[in-house]
Amino acid sequence: METVSLEKSEPATWYRNVRDTSQRCPSQADSGSRTQGWAWASRSSQSPGLQTRFDGSVDIFFGPTAPESGESNWVPTKAGGRFEALFRFYGPTPPLFDKTWTLPDIERIG
Repeated sequence: METVSLEKSEPATWYRNVRDTSQRCPSQADSGSRTQGWAWASRSSQSPGLQTRFDGSVDIFFGPTAPESGESNWVPTKAGGRFEALFRFYGPTPPLFDKTWTLPDIERIG
């Protein structure tokens, strides 16, 4: 299981999204996420039920099974393999372009 902690002050005016790009697109009929019963292949700041901390920051979890805290902040990945995380920022603001904001590292937690 891996996680990344994202601050509320990310450089996006609309929303942000993260997905595992090492899997096939969930719209494809033979998608691993559909056949394994996953409801989604990504998490966004607009995802229903997303759990945030009191300061607006959020922890996103990556792994083949959901963390004990539940599925609301979980991006499913294939078991036993590497994954590729793609972060998208909709309505990007200057800190993203002038590189005064950097994405935190994804860290292994278990």
